[in-house]
Amino acid sequence: MELYIHIPFCKKKCDYCDFYSIIPSVEYNPTSYFPYLLKEIELASIKYKEKEITTIFIGGGTPSVLSSEQIKTLFKVISRSFNLSNVKEVTIECNPESANEEFFKTCKECGVDRISIGVQSLSDINLKAVGRLHDKKTALECLKLANSYFTKVSCDIIVGLPFDTEELVKNEVNELAKYVNHMSCYELMLNPETPLYSKYICSEIKLPNDDEVASLFETALQILKENGFERYEVSNFKKTHESLHNKGYWEREEYLGFGPGAHSFIKEKDEIRFENKEDICTYISKINTANTYPYQEIEILSQKDIKEEQIFLGLRTKEGIPESYFTKEQQEKFKDFIVKRGNNIALNDKGLAVMDSITIELFPNN
Repeated sequence: MELYIHIPFCKKKCDYCDFYSIIPSVEYNPTSYFPYLLKEIELASIKYKEKEITTIFIGGGTPSVLSSEQIKTLFKVISRSFNLSNVKEVTIECNPESANEEFFKTCKECGVDRISIGVQSLSDINLKAVGRLHDKKTALECLKLANSYFTKVSCDIIVGLPFDTEELVKNEVNELAKYVNHMSCYELMLNPETPLYSKYICSEIKLPNDDEVASLFETALQILKENGFERYEVSNFKKTHESLHNKGYWEREEYLGFGPGAHSFIKEKDEIRFENKEDICTYISKINTANTYPYQEIEILSQKDIKEEQIFLGLRTKEGIPESYFTKEQQEKFKDFIVKRGNNIALNDKGLAVMDSITIELFPNN
């Protein structure tokens, strides 16, 4: 089983972000939030204490806004609540403007062995355009500092930002490759509920079109390969290590998510998914009155649901899915987009670019 802990606070909300996070206030801040987060973890442990935990991921939001004492307290509660004897990976996310030497030192002391840094871009004009708080200099300093404490250092990068060019993307991937041995590379998603979308609709900002974004991603993909990175999932590239936690999601391992907006997946008599509301007020109210682990928004998966998940999650990865999920006709139809790996079929780079359309055709009853 895996554990995910959500820290829903950011100094500023990025213009493109639609993940659940808030700016700390007098009423809702890490100090007022922490007792309820810890209570939820302890309640969950009553039911799942004997489960063997394989990975821990602390994400956000911005976990690096936490104080050293809060990080230490969090790990103390996790360690006394669950069986951590066979944990294979402990990751924490951070942003360059809030991750300092004390943060990295504390994380190392608490057993973190993998750092994921939200760089997003090394272009100051792009960073400013989408509301990031750091600049290139701060990002590179953060990466260098992380490398002095950790051997597993990952970063995120987004292509398709307002001022992206192929030359810019090429240069920043080459530079980032000097400091990280894992990279997550995403195409910009323009979500309607975000400030960036509003600016785009009102023509306050110009963005690359779909074909231009696809070309930018191809450039990033090529430069990553030239730097020794292997694509093991649609958006993830490894030089020395895979993200075991995220791999667990794609392989449908059980996980518990703590905090507002966090999701969980459990295999009992049935396979079930449940989630916490994306609202810190509702979350705190629910945890405050709970005496047992508070299932919320429960979904019991049907056999059709399970097979569809196996298809769309499996096709994201280099391992792919069993060959039996493809008919002979589908194998012929998609021959230019697939590759056989033993008894499995996976998507090649060309197939990953049109993954959604292939996935839908493989779903049951389609």
